[in-house]
Amino acid sequence: MYANLDLLYYGFCGYLDKGNQRGTELGVKDEAFKFWLGCFRSQRGRRSARGVRRDAATDRRAGCDAANPGRFPEAGLIHEHGILYGTTYKGGTYGAGSVFSITTDGKEKVLHSFGEGTDGRNPASELIDVKGTLYGTTPYGGTRDTGTVFSITMSGKESVLHSFGKGTDASGPYGSLIDVRGTLYGTTVNGGAYGLGTLFSITTGGTEKVLHHFHKGTEGNAPVGDLAYERGSFFGITQAGGAYDSGVVFSLTP
Repeated sequence: MYANLDLLYYGFCGYLDKGNQRGTELGVKDEAFKFWLGCFRSQRGRRSARGVRRDAATDRRAGCDAANPGRFPEAGLIHEHGILYGTTYKGGTYGAGSVFSITTDGKEKVLHSFGEGTDGRNPASELIDVKGTLYGTTPYGGTRDTGTVFSITMSGKESVLHSFGKGTDASGPYGSLIDVRGTLYGTTVNGGAYGLGTLFSITTGGTEKVLHHFHKGTEGNAPVGDLAYERGSFFGITQAGGAYDSGVVFSLTP
């Protein structure tokens, strides 16, 4: 028994490495819409579940022959003024990911293609909206290929606010940003004074500051995922460190 599944948009294109497929076929009655769901995989804090079309004819109907589509969306959508916004890890003009919008009746548009020059690459986290402008992170790209924080208008004008990786700066953000009274906060899985990740703040104008450097020991290191904020403290998780070197849940008050 399978629940009814409505495909709002099926233009994302791509193929799983068969050696890592480990998926199960979804029981959709119409053969044209069958696809494989790959198991979640971890890649230094990044998770993905990728859908793969069963045949070339379906790929063509899905828009895979269209110019420079986004590929492999990995983060959730946000809903703003009746339109959904999201990112894809790959695809776009330069193959390094995209920001897209899609209406609730399935009309999709690539707003920005990552990867040109010192732009960010491969966004893997959800966007946030701060006063009508979208903000996000990329784990790669920027001036040192160690990630960026970017802003993008809902019409598609993108700007890199900060390139990570200089000196003991943060590097490799995988989680989403959060907005606390107009300042953005996030984590990076690498970088910092010990190379084991950071918690950072950044203004919407691009002034960035590392608030905490994670290190070896029971504290935890390599923070991933999104932060939560409650009464002046941040809460998050790390994928390593702790008493058993298997990660921790932490709180931090700057």
